[in-house]
Amino acid sequence: MSSRPFPAASRVVPALSVRDLPIEWRAKGWNLPNKGDIQLLQVDVSHLAEGNGPAVSADYHFMSEARLTLSTAVLAAAKAVRYDPRFLKVHVTIPMAAGSLHAGVRVDGPSAGGFWAVAVASAILGDELRQDLCFSGTIDSDLAIGPVEGLDHKIEGCRLLRQFHELMIPWGQKTFALMDKGMARSIKVTEVSTLAEAYEIATGRPLGPAP
Repeated sequence: MSSRPFPAASRVVPALSVRDLPIEWRAKGWNLPNKGDIQLLQVDVSHLAEGNGPAVSADYHFMSEARLTLSTAVLAAAKAVRYDPRFLKVHVTIPMAAGSLHAGVRVDGPSAGGFWAVAVASAILGDELRQDLCFSGTIDSDLAIGPVEGLDHKIEGCRLLRQFHELMIPWGQKTFALMDKGMARSIKVTEVSTLAEAYEIATGRPLGPAP
């Protein structure tokens, strides 16, 4: 494995979510249709000279499962590019460009794991990410992209910002209804099964070892 220093880099990654009422509210008779949403996350990746990492952290917006997913994504990215994770520092935030609008946002769940792994790998290798691409899929230690829920709503989230024109999803989850909804909203739906496939679509370059 490589442990050579690389230039610190930041990647902006869209995270798709589904907004719904909490279970306890529904139990009281409240009802609200599910709605797709999107947040732009910043992934900062740098070399940790001390080699006592990985140093993985996130700001207050991220809940326990999201933090665990981030750690898994960092290890998966390091494995994919054959980089020693002890020399990695990764921090994820929601930039406050929108001011107080993001103050109450909470991010949880595993569905951003695939894109986080792509972002970390691209920072190590120095490849830029496409700016028109959404991605919802889990990541595991075998570098496989796993299924997620709520894709019919998440495609609505992808279209909330005009720069996004393609949504990557886990293999086997593309349905006619999802494709039809995507075409109606000028969103191409693409299936991927591995981190390598997702990386090549997201960067235009093959996933390879770090120098």
